[in-house]
Amino acid sequence: MRAFVAAADAQSLSEAARRLSVSPSAVSKALGRLEGRLGVRLLDRSTRNTRLTDEGALYYERCRRILQDVENAELELTQRHDQAAGTLRINASVPVAHYALAPLLGEFLRENPGVELELNVTDSVVDLFEHGADVAIRVGPLSDSSMRARKLGTIERVIVAAPSYIEAHGEPQSPRNLADHHCLNFNLGKRLNQWRFRNHGEVRPTGRLRTNCGDTLRHLALAGVGLARLGTFLVKDDLREGRLVELLEGQLDDPPEPVHAVFLGEAPIPTRLRGFVDFVADRIRFA
Repeated sequence: MRAFVAAADAQSLSEAARRLSVSPSAVSKALGRLEGRLGVRLLDRSTRNTRLTDEGALYYERCRRILQDVENAELELTQRHDQAAGTLRINASVPVAHYALAPLLGEFLRENPGVELELNVTDSVVDLFEHGADVAIRVGPLSDSSMRARKLGTIERVIVAAPSYIEAHGEPQSPRNLADHHCLNFNLGKRLNQWRFRNHGEVRPTGRLRTNCGDTLRHLALAGVGLARLGTFLVKDDLREGRLVELLEGQLDDPPEPVHAVFLGEAPIPTRLRGFVDFVADRIRFA
């Protein structure tokens, strides 16, 4: 089609070849294959010029529109690749979404007017492919080697309780005293309920209330229900304002937990995804 339109526009096979940066014989062969497939003659050719037949004139108008549509589609994709555009689907836990991501998303949208965001919040680890997510913010060690990941930071944890709980039940002076207190736990596996202390090793806190959400544990602690071990980014404002009090300060021996942005490893990576990961890595804070 390109050879045919170029030859019709130039009224010369040699000039069409020059415009297409190919040989005249390549243009002639392309036209011959096209006419053979269609079963009609599109161009009358002589040694001096080339002109459209009646059938060629009809076909020429259609070809011009088709080739313009192809060019526009390719241009749109190129511009879309160069400029972030489209829908980006993000998965994050409730605390990370509320306290770390939410303050940043407005700025990201202002800087990327062609992007729409879908933020799905769950404390369960989801399969990105099955759930149609483009990127997830995950806390803890990574296990799936098929995923690409970029480290965003680390989370330190503290043990906290509300002043009302301390007034009613007292404050533990040693990790050994935790057995006498109501400790709020996760039901997401053993790792989150392993409290490690200097000089005391690992303590498994006892309690009759478990949940799958760190933000829910924070609200339970604020309500004076019990002690909770939570990320500092989640309770820093509560500690500063006195709504919660840090307990056993300086005695925890938990290694900081890594936080990663994880996404499927297929290339090329859409500009909206690459831009979001770079944006979050530069701005997100977990302290």
